Amino acid sequence: MRILWIEDFPKESDKPSSLAANLFKDVLGLESFDEDYESLNDISKELPNYFKIKNSIHEIVVCKSYHEYINTHDLKYLNFDIFIVDINLTDAEPNNSLIPAGFNRKDFLEKSGFYIWNLLIRKGVPEDQIAFMTGNGNSVSDFEKHCRDANIPLLKTENVFEKSEENEDSPKFKRGYISFRKWLQLKASNPYIQLRRGILDGCEYLLKNTPEEILLNRTLKKDGEGKKIDELSQEYGKEFLIRLQGIQQKEFHLDGKEKTQKLYTFLMTLVSEWERGESKDAEQKEHFKDISDEDEKTFYETSFWILNNIRNCFAHFTFDKENLNEQDIAFFFILAIRGFFKLDINDTLDYEKILFSIMPKANEIITKEQIEKQNSKSLENIKKLFTDYKLDEAWRRLPKKGQQGERINKPSDYKGYALRFLDGAKQNHNAALIPIPKTEIQKESKSIFYNTYLHGMGSFLTEANKEKVYYRLANYSFST
Repeated sequence: MRILWIEDFPKESDKPSSLAANLFKDVLGLESFDEDYESLNDISKELPNYFKIKNSIHEIVVCKSYHEYINTHDLKYLNFDIFIVDINLTDAEPNNSLIPAGFNRKDFLEKSGFYIWNLLIRKGVPEDQIAFMTGNGNSVSDFEKHCRDANIPLLKTENVFEKSEENEDSPKFKRGYISFRKWLQLKASNPYIQLRRGILDGCEYLLKNTPEEILLNRTLKKDGEGKKIDELSQEYGKEFLIRLQGIQQKEFHLDGKEKTQKLYTFLMTLVSEWERGESKDAEQKEHFKDISDEDEKTFYETSFWILNNIRNCFAHFTFDKENLNEQDIAFFFILAIRGFFKLDINDTLDYEKILFSIMPKANEIITKEQIEKQNSKSLENIKKLFTDYKLDEAWRRLPKKGQQGERINKPSDYKGYALRFLDGAKQNHNAALIPIPKTEIQKESKSIFYNTYLHGMGSFLTEANKEKVYYRLANYSFST
């Protein structure tokens, strides 16, 4: 979660480190603010560094004035998830700075936080992701009156907090530091906010550090002369990242049916590039043959198969749209980025750590016995689906034709059964047997892809590899 904290740190208030500790301790896993910031001199520089040193998945950027916000952050507001705004920003405002025309300077600066709030709301930032911090309760009442008089949406008072300790038993109870930390904890634990941050950080990192090898080029279809069709450049890789970034930036918060539809659209865009890939078995074996590390090669082979077939499911409307969630998108995003670009398989990148934070059990250990039991169960399940719809009869009727016929008539592993089931509606129709309803394929599709991953990577899922990305992905696959 990336937070923009707009605070001028008035001279008569507590020192910046104490205020930071009161706002963020016990929430972002940084309980040692008081100890580490006894002699803090410049919080705007030290606080972001503190999060990096602590290897936190969160980040705070400090902005001290209206002038700084307008000149540094206003055009970059999409880079943030949460905004914490002090209402009165008088103390840190430069003497010669410009303010909007028609305002008295003193009056404006005392309420300039409201002006920033209005700018953010007009740009589409959800009100629930903006918190106000104030030492002057009357300012809130004044602003509510201003909202009513101007017929603009009323500020939610549950997002307004006093810079003070609080006593819930007091008849003059005000929402202070404790209430704020509870509010922030809800945001920090929101899976969509973390998903958005992980995707945006991933795109940002790779745009600055774009790998030289586009791994997807290994899988491209070939023309009649055996030449790969439309090889992708590093520049095209950047364009791909910018497309993904653009979709995600404007979606600060989603829920309900809108969330389901937007996640579906994002995933469809993400896997669309795998339409270029050659999916014939004989060709797939050639894609990564020169990679010497067996675990790395198998990871790429398994990832390609999954992404290519998700893309096919989208084309035939057989992917499970209704039950798509943030964890699914996080899983497939990690898989897709590592299937598009050649990245170090031994290194878990910072944006991946953010995405893993929303995946249940991604950091746990799974035993060889657990994997074998799960793979055996999933194989039996898909065999049952295979026979329930008489797919075995259908493929026996199909004419044998080169490698495709050989593959179709020898379903020797999970991936073989899975492919045939996902294609079952089309194949059964040609065979004049019972067609599989698309709704049935949709219902099974997600679990098929997760189980395919476990079957593909099973032999490498040992405790010795527990720090590797593919192991953590397997942990989540196992938990679904």
